[in-house]
Amino acid sequence: MPRYFFNVLDGRSSPDDVGSVLGGPDDARREGIRLAGAIIDEHAAVIALGSSWHLEVRDESGALVTRLDLIVDAPAKAA
Repeated sequence: MPRYFFNVLDGRSSPDDVGSVLGGPDDARREGIRLAGAIIDEHAAVIALGSSWHLEVRDESGALVTRLDLIVDAPAKAA
């Protein structure tokens, strides 16, 4: 079974050097979505401050399987 790597790119995180063995690219996409949801849930207070980050799912060859982008943009407060 192939191994997939889940890299969070937020200026602080390091690449996934271990990866996860999954059934294929569809399973890797679903796992990436689940992981992104868990990160949003766990770090909602920081993300709400206007953070942006990306989660890349790559296969063993380094090819991009999917990328999830999160950008939080709060509207300016009315005076």
